[in-house]
Amino acid sequence: MPGVAAPEARHPRYLSLSDPTFYFCFNDIMGLRADNVLPAFDATPGCRSLPGVPNVVLPGPCGPVLQSRMENLRFSVDVDASAQHVWNTMLNLDTYREWTGAFHEGSTYEGCWNEGDEIRFVGPNDDGTQSGLFGTIVESRPHEFVSVRYLGDIEKDVENRDGSAVGMHESYSFTEAGGVTTLVVDLEVPDEWADDMRGMWPDAVAAIKRLAEQI
Repeated sequence: MPGVAAPEARHPRYLSLSDPTFYFCFNDIMGLRADNVLPAFDATPGCRSLPGVPNVVLPGPCGPVLQSRMENLRFSVDVDASAQHVWNTMLNLDTYREWTGAFHEGSTYEGCWNEGDEIRFVGPNDDGTQSGLFGTIVESRPHEFVSVRYLGDIEKDVENRDGSAVGMHESYSFTEAGGVTTLVVDLEVPDEWADDMRGMWPDAVAAIKRLAEQI
């Protein structure tokens, strides 16, 4: 999710103590409050659930653990250009900054797209800091396929390796046939992020198509 702060950072609705699990036990939470969190009692004694957050209950170290469900999303577009050209349009820094405006104006990345590289996807905040996500390039086959495994999120220049982004996957594939390239974006995101992604990625792939076909 290029240059996008984690949804809980942009629209705080709950407290995430670890990812992919969220756990709230009486012994640990007593005295801890947040203005926008109204904890509700779970059916199991000793644990609190959070309203509005889809969860399943799993065994945990201090009672039940609430596991955020993951959702797989796919977006695709056909581009009248070679796979190499679409790859370059999507991932070269200058054009990357243009199409990621669909997520956040000023979005950019720091790092490279080579296998094993760590890469940061960030965007500016009003106070001059940056927020976003960071991860590792798991696989990279130039002009064919690239995948990212996220290691955490960034909030106001501070890396968080315990948030909802940890362990998420994202990949881009480029398949050319007859001079037309099909770009496919696959995402694995927490269920509570899915609506945001459905709203932004269609505009993003449309922008990639427009840029690739006009260059």
